Amino acid sequence: MAPLSPRELEVIALMAEGLATKQIASRLQLRPATVKNYAATIYLKLGVSGRVAAVVRWLQDGERKGNH
Repeated sequence: MAPLSPRELEVIALMAEGLATKQIASRLQLRPATVKNYAATIYLKLGVSGRVAAVVRWLQDGERKGNH
């Protein structure tokens, strides 16, 4: 699994909080399309096909490493 960039980590952390794309965009001062691009990259790096699976994988990986 490829490591997530600092910005991708910010995006997935907000996903884990349950924020919608527009809310994440507002919080990070990005366009919603940019957030969607980050999400797509996150899904590829984590080898998943959607938001819920990405958050679950990220949380599980963090627990194994003692992060989050």
